[in-house]
Amino acid sequence: MGTYLSTPVVEKGVEDGEDLDCTVPVAWGVVDMQGWRKTMEDAHITQTGIAPPPSVNTDAHSKVFAVFDGHGGAEVARFCQLYLIDLLTNQEHWTSSEVDVGKALVESFHALDRLIDDESRREEINNLRTDKPSSKERRTVEGSKLTTSEDEDMDEKKIEETSPQNDDDSNEVVGEIADDRLDGEENGNDEESEDAVSIFKKLLSMNGQKVPGEEAEASTDGSTDESSSEDDSVITPTRILNGRQVCNLPDHPIHAGCTAVCAVIVGNTLTVANAGDSRVVLCRADGVTEAMSFDHKPLSDIEMKRITEAGGFVNQFGRVNGNLNLSRSIGDLKYKQVPDIVPAKQMITAEPDIKSVTLNDNDEFIILACDGIWDCLTNEEAVKYVRDRIDTKTPTEIGIEMLDEIISVDPRETQGIGGDNMTVMIVDLQPKKRNYRNV
Repeated sequence: MGTYLSTPVVEKGVEDGEDLDCTVPVAWGVVDMQGWRKTMEDAHITQTGIAPPPSVNTDAHSKVFAVFDGHGGAEVARFCQLYLIDLLTNQEHWTSSEVDVGKALVESFHALDRLIDDESRREEINNLRTDKPSSKERRTVEGSKLTTSEDEDMDEKKIEETSPQNDDDSNEVVGEIADDRLDGEENGNDEESEDAVSIFKKLLSMNGQKVPGEEAEASTDGSTDESSSEDDSVITPTRILNGRQVCNLPDHPIHAGCTAVCAVIVGNTLTVANAGDSRVVLCRADGVTEAMSFDHKPLSDIEMKRITEAGGFVNQFGRVNGNLNLSRSIGDLKYKQVPDIVPAKQMITAEPDIKSVTLNDNDEFIILACDGIWDCLTNEEAVKYVRDRIDTKTPTEIGIEMLDEIISVDPRETQGIGGDNMTVMIVDLQPKKRNYRNV
């Protein structure tokens, strides 16, 4: 069944909590489910009791809620879960007299990339591929890796090269037959993996595409490579092979990545950072839906401009350099090593969009979720779903019902919709008024 299981894993991870004695009282619930995918690659943060920035005139503790949607493995999403809080609260824009939570979040996202790129972290990150930390576990960072500079060029560092490996993105149906090759090799099923590769090649050839990860092999078959005379020590993002544009970036030891969406409440201010296609939606008074984030897709004008200016390309399937079907993420360091380009301008960047609003007394709740939810529901549909239930049902009860309703009966028939990992987080901004607290 391709990259899907024959039957879905519908057991759910559930977490809830509340923080009532503060400027903005909240109660929250998180529900996640592996679903039809072969592995669960999402991670999340629900953290209250964080000391506010020193210069902020409030006695209220800060709160951080975040969802990380992993691809190519769970390790980067889990790494973000462990380190984001420490990085955020040690950024200069958090600790200085001129606090700017949005800028601190931007710095933190790039700082996560720096840590992931640190060779001394390789073993820790690789272990996180199989070792799932508890939802409340946090780790701290020592040394100079805490802060980042906008002018720092990550690409000055020597990138360790490994043997070629396909970039598999677990969030798309297009091109997913290639993932079978990885799964087949890991499970020792060589016959199945060879069949999958054969089918994948045929599908791509019909569209004039090259199998991702085979560029190096193809360059030795006697075909003309127009860039073969270039200095091999210079990283060029793409090259022309047999008249087609192909990826020319060297592999990076860490192959995984994750989209990230983070909501921070300091006093009565909500600040959201987003890199990727997870979302935060705010339900304001009277059920008005306000999008706090916007999806980053390779085919959008803004993203396409940055990708091409960094030397990359987007194919007809919406994949950057023919491989990755997203344009902003943490990790995915293979696509962040073009020389003389700062991290915010790389073809794939961790640079988040920032949006801040002042929460009013009548604002109702916040929803954070990965794209497995938003593939199935619009912002307005999700808000209505929660709003219709939240007076009498807890956020976790609502989340459980939501996932059960939107999971696909068969993702082959729904073109993958409802077949992804799913994580939904509901943060109730009116917990003291709800009847569910009296049940």
